Amino acid sequence: MKTLTIGKVARDAGIGVDTVRFYEREGLLPHADRAAHGYRTYSEQDIHRLRFIRRAKSLRFSLVEIADGKTSRVGRIGRSRISRHRTTPSLSCMTSPPA
Repeated sequence: MKTLTIGKVARDAGIGVDTVRFYEREGLLPHADRAAHGYRTYSEQDIHRLRFIRRAKSLRFSLVEIADGKTSRVGRIGRSRISRHRTTPSLSCMTSPPA
C-alpha cells in the first residue's frame, strides 16, 4: 500500500494541510499512522474521504452531519444529495428580481 504525505493528500483533496489536521482532530478523518521519522502518513482512501467531506460541505452539510455520515443511513443520503447535485441545474440564476 502506497503511503502519502499530508501535503500530497491535502493537494489531491483540494484542501489545506491545516484542514487535514483539523478534520483528523475532530474525528472526521481517522488518525494518521506515523512513519519512523514522525511524519503522518496517509492512504488513497484518506484522499477519497477528504474529497467526500469537501463535496458534502459544498452542499451545506454541517461537519456534525458529515461526521454522522459514518453511519450507513446518513452516508447514503449524503451520496444521494451529491449525485443529485451534479445532475440537477440550479434555477436560482433564472428567478426574476422582485418588482
